[in-house]
Amino acid sequence: MHNAGTRPLLPRFQAFGVVVASGVALLVFWLLRDRAKPWYEQSRIVARGRGMLAQSTRFWP
Repeated sequence: MHNAGTRPLLPRFQAFGVVVASGVALLVFWLLRDRAKPWYEQSRIVARGRGMLAQSTRFWP
């Protein structure tokens, strides 16, 4: 039989470690989540320049 004490207690160092590990895991999740999306669901592509994309990809006039 185990006796844990008179009240439940988590040491402050362990509690801090759990909070930091959870924050890091959440940050990694959000960063990798955006990379896992297909190209058409990712951030909007903004073309900088003149004309349409079809005109800029022609190799001859």
